[in-house]
Amino acid sequence: MKHILITAALATGIAATPAFAAADKKIDGRSNPLTKEAQTKLGVAMKDAGCEGGDAVQDGEYVSVTGTTCGNRSYNLTFDRDFKVTQKEEAQ
Repeated sequence: MKHILITAALATGIAATPAFAAADKKIDGRSNPLTKEAQTKLGVAMKDAGCEGGDAVQDGEYVSVTGTTCGNRSYNLTFDRDFKVTQKEEAQ
């Protein structure tokens, strides 16, 4: 039983891992890594928007994701503090 619980916990952790790079990115020369909590919430918000991938950075109250794929197109997205999409523009 203990083995099953550990396996389930590991599987959940892997499934909840966001499919975007949230490493130490910079905006205007400032380092703005996402917290684990923000990564999780952003992963859910991006899945709800039908998007995946990209580079995510925290910029004050907003989270920006560049180069995300939604369908067959690449976009730059901005999310507010509640992880609602506030801006979606096609990447150049």
